[in-house]
Amino acid sequence: VQATTLALVPISCSQIAPGVTVLDWWPNLECNTDIQERMRLAGGGYGFILIIVIPSTLIYILWKSWANELAQDELYRQRWGWMFEHYELKYFWWELVGLLRRIVLVAIQNLFVHHGGIQLVIGVTYLCLHLFATLYAQPHKIHRHNVIDAWLQAQLLFLATYALWNVIGSEGMYIFTTESGRTNDNTRIAILPPGPDMDAIADRFINSSVLSNLLYVILVGMSTAVAFVMVIFDLYEMKLSAPFWAPYALNYVTGAPLFVWDEWVSRVLVVIDLFITRFKDRRKLPPPARPSSRWAHRAMNENQPVPSDRFHAGKSVKDMLEEVVGSTLEQEWARDGDSIREYIGSLDKRVFAAEMYNSKSPNLPSLERERNMAKKRLLKFMQDESASVFRALYDQTGRNEQLIWDMQELERKELQARVIQAGQEEHGKQLVRQREEQVRRVGDIAMWKKQYEQEKKHCSELERYVRQARDALVLYNLEESDESEDEKELDAYLEKQIADYIDSKTAKKLMEEGKLDPMLHLA
Repeated sequence: VQATTLALVPISCSQIAPGVTVLDWWPNLECNTDIQERMRLAGGGYGFILIIVIPSTLIYILWKSWANELAQDELYRQRWGWMFEHYELKYFWWELVGLLRRIVLVAIQNLFVHHGGIQLVIGVTYLCLHLFATLYAQPHKIHRHNVIDAWLQAQLLFLATYALWNVIGSEGMYIFTTESGRTNDNTRIAILPPGPDMDAIADRFINSSVLSNLLYVILVGMSTAVAFVMVIFDLYEMKLSAPFWAPYALNYVTGAPLFVWDEWVSRVLVVIDLFITRFKDRRKLPPPARPSSRWAHRAMNENQPVPSDRFHAGKSVKDMLEEVVGSTLEQEWARDGDSIREYIGSLDKRVFAAEMYNSKSPNLPSLERERNMAKKRLLKFMQDESASVFRALYDQTGRNEQLIWDMQELERKELQARVIQAGQEEHGKQLVRQREEQVRRVGDIAMWKKQYEQEKKHCSELERYVRQARDALVLYNLEESDESEDEKELDAYLEKQIADYIDSKTAKKLMEEGKLDPMLHLA
């Protein structure tokens, strides 16, 4: 409103004299001056920011939040609560509608200063459209907010219509009266400065009606009072809390202790609660007045203490119920729970009728004893039924637990069998890997045994050859030389050298072929 006013005030001018033009809303300032230009520049910039930039930013935020589905986030709605918390999700943009209404009203007020008829038609038409849109859309989340908004708009429509119909423009205008249909040419008082010339209108009839003005004041006061009550009721329903500084402000102003604020607020809220409750319950039927106590009447007529066995027999609840069941077993109404409830309902009606007719009726005790007996029978029936239900529940629970245990045992055995099978398979794979590794590093045992037999056979052949050579050498020595000690030592040395050569030759050959471990040879 302020931005629109500041942007439009420097525009509207009126000529009050030849060559003299002043602003309509500031008659002391002439138009077409440097001051007006500066006002236009400042007002235009300020209006551009508050009328164009801020609503555009608001539209951008609403569009982005809707496009990114941020409007459905609770934390986002709480952060931008002034846009999302008060309106329905599909009418999240309704804040722009209210902003547009203010801009339109201020614009037609500032642009059509001398044309009250245009102000009347455009303002009333737009307010009617806005009120219809509010009633049709119901944009607020809370229904009473829709009612309050519609009521305030209707009040604004009434005020604008009546005010513009009676006082239009700064110089007045000719309108048609609703009484005679003739043109109303009475003098009208200007509402804007410079003020009216009282001497010029001293002997003229001023267009005024006490009845219409009084009716206008009464209607405005009543509508304002209703709006105030609606707003107070809305604040009460919203359970708003007072600011934390309220007790301190009351203490500073009146000097009362801090707890006086809580007591005062509590009393006011209690009074409001009672008033609202009585207003809501105004159409409810009052409960029937209970007759005087028949037991007090009987006790008053007793001349001696009443024995306690007249009220109870001292039995346990179980014995009492069993006795009732035994005594009512053959009754027609004691078949099941529904028949017992019907019987109790009929007894209640009879007892109520007897109490309302005569609180000291002699058949009241018998009716109440019959009703109490039926209630005991119903209680026993409900106990048996609940016991059977709990018994079936316990049995089913036991069966379910046993079934769960069996299922767990079966799962455990299946898991154990799978673990054993997986262990056996892994053990077989490990044995195969160990055998392959042994064959790779040492070789096949059968091949080793075969080579050992072949080498053993070869060694036996060599031993035979060595034995033959030794025999031939001995014969040669015997034939060629004398038998002496030196020759014998030489023969023994040669035999030892030949045997060592044969043994070392065999082991070396085996080691070169990789069929004999050197460490074994050294050992």
